[in-house]
Amino acid sequence: EAAAPRQSVVRRVAASSELVQNVAELAGIFSCLEEAFMVYSTRKAIAIDELMEGSRVSSVVEDVFYVLRKCARRAVATGDSDCACSVVNHVCAVLSQRLYVELEMRVGQIGRNKERTLDLTREAQYEGLMEALAEQWPMVEGSDDAVNTSSASALGASAMDLSTVSLGSAGPGGVDHSVLGDGSGGMSSTISAEAAFWCLSVNNVEAAADNVATVKATLEEEVRLVFDDELESAKLASCIAELDTVRNDFKKRLQTGMTKLCASLSPRLRSALGVMDGASAIVKYELTEAEFADNDGFNPFVHEFLGALERILAPHAAVLSPALFRTMVFKVAGYLAKQIK
Repeated sequence: EAAAPRQSVVRRVAASSELVQNVAELAGIFSCLEEAFMVYSTRKAIAIDELMEGSRVSSVVEDVFYVLRKCARRAVATGDSDCACSVVNHVCAVLSQRLYVELEMRVGQIGRNKERTLDLTREAQYEGLMEALAEQWPMVEGSDDAVNTSSASALGASAMDLSTVSLGSAGPGGVDHSVLGDGSGGMSSTISAEAAFWCLSVNNVEAAADNVATVKATLEEEVRLVFDDELESAKLASCIAELDTVRNDFKKRLQTGMTKLCASLSPRLRSALGVMDGASAIVKYELTEAEFADNDGFNPFVHEFLGALERILAPHAAVLSPALFRTMVFKVAGYLAKQIK
């Protein structure tokens, strides 16, 4: 008990010493330099963004988080809680005000027509990513073939009468529908480079949200190893917890982007439902006994309809991440269930 007052006195004396004041001043300068470095590096990463070979995300996410993770860990390693808190706050600010804004702008392009308002530099950058997508993925059409998605030709293909398309043999084994289950089906159709860019954009948002969680876990472990004082650890934990807010913002934007991406498919999905009624209907509501018996083994509506869905969804399996492709399939299934009902 007697040691506690002495420790308090020592801390007050140390806090007023010239050495501690110099350390605080240096920590402030260090924090400002780290902030400037992170802002510049993020701006540069956005400017030189490119599609990485064999990847479903562009380079901006990896480049930005590499720098931010290094800066945050370096600040924690100083052992100065004020310095570490300051840099962690800068990390949150850069993610929210720089990277999030950029990715939000890209997701905002989903479903828009060609008459969008972007500066020439950004327009050229997006076109470059579209060309890279067309070169890397064979099912992606060149950017020059991109269509005005405000019309019924959303996602790079006209809303056609899919009941007239040959889907293989007339038997149950004529069409591979595995794409509807796990995204591994054959690529029997194409999407525009612009639509592939939309997929790339939501992939980037998903990757950013995952990276925020990784950075948070890394910093929590670093703090546990470096700081013994409970008050300092609690102060840092409070700052690091702000990363949860940043991650939630990315996840909300991801949900919005996926909703818009699936909505852009609706013209072609409605066309696929044309096999049920209208001039191109193949569904018969009055069956003979022989036709009724045949339907038990081979239902023409099911096979034609699933084949049409494969043509619409299969190209996205290569461009979207597996998790997002499954999300797309579930959303499309829900939409079609409502339309059929």
